[in-house]
Amino acid sequence: MRFADCPHCQARVQIREVACYEREGDEDDLWPPYRMKIYACTVCEHALVYLEVETIGEGPEWDDEGRTFWPRRVYPPEPSQHRWADAIPESVRHSLEEATKSIEGGAYEACAVMTGRAIEAICRHFQTQQVSPGPGLRELRDRGIIDSRLCEWAYELHQRRNAAAHPSGEQVDAETAQDLFDFTCAICEYVFVLQEKWDRFLKRKRANDGVEKGTVQ
Repeated sequence: MRFADCPHCQARVQIREVACYEREGDEDDLWPPYRMKIYACTVCEHALVYLEVETIGEGPEWDDEGRTFWPRRVYPPEPSQHRWADAIPESVRHSLEEATKSIEGGAYEACAVMTGRAIEAICRHFQTQQVSPGPGLRELRDRGIIDSRLCEWAYELHQRRNAAAHPSGEQVDAETAQDLFDFTCAICEYVFVLQEKWDRFLKRKRANDGVEKGTVQ
């Protein structure tokens, strides 16, 4: 028995597996082993498609061979895949889109590079005095655009980007690439998406306050 969030029902529901395609990787293959699974919501019968990419590690989630498959819903797309269009600047959004393509293609080091590029684009968008993301991130923190925790996340992203962009020997696996991507999306959502929502909320609040005051008078 498996459960998932159904965007059609807008609820967590039981799903059933309809079909599965599994692809084994090899030494010369750019793609790691993966599975594509089609599920059906048992409530509304809409399809849910998941991409499950193999990753190696240790822990309760891994099997005896040290393998597990991390699932990501690709249809209907997760909210982070389609909420960028309006709120996030084109320069930042392009890097996020390229990072998405990199993950889907199994190019995890490329994903790390593109997440770091997104951080640099954020600094340029806010016209920080320093082009380098290190000082730029500290300036964003000092200006109140990001808080200390987001600054720490963004700085770590930048460090991993530098390691991936140069022949340092450091490898980026599927799980790390997904973490870097998720943290980058969280920063963009905080800086751009939620800020825009907050501005709209304040605008509605001021308008409503004005109407109420006019009614009382």
